[in-house]
Amino acid sequence: MKYMFLLLTVIGIFGLSCSKSSNAGLPEGTWKLTTIYDRVNDITLLPANGTGDHIVLQFRGNSFSGSTFKNTITDGSFTTPGAGKIVFGFYNTTYVEEDEFGHPLLSVLSSCLLSSSSPCKPCDYTLEGDKLIISSPYIYELTFER
Repeated sequence: MKYMFLLLTVIGIFGLSCSKSSNAGLPEGTWKLTTIYDRVNDITLLPANGTGDHIVLQFRGNSFSGSTFKNTITDGSFTTPGAGKIVFGFYNTTYVEEDEFGHPLLSVLSSCLLSSSSPCKPCDYTLEGDKLIISSPYIYELTFER
């Protein structure tokens, strides 16, 4: 019985040390998508329309929400498994067919959900002042600004 308690204590401590990481280093708030870079086709897109609307992501704690020109994104989750790494989890969206600007964002947010490898490759992110760059391991690099 004494050894069982010791074993459960060790397992509990180990389990806590392996729990999901926090969002350390990723500032909370609203980020506007300013540039989409398609590495495969070497194309840069500037998602701006004349109405003043923006594609945005909002980070709070380990959750995110946002919007594209056609969809609203809610109830998203993410983890940061290491410095400069982010893994987006499940999220809800209104599921209207996306345009050329919203598709890359949803592609990056879904990169781990659609990955055939386990664990999936996380996206990289860097912060440069008021600029946040999220780069998927596959096609897109997204630049956001406050």
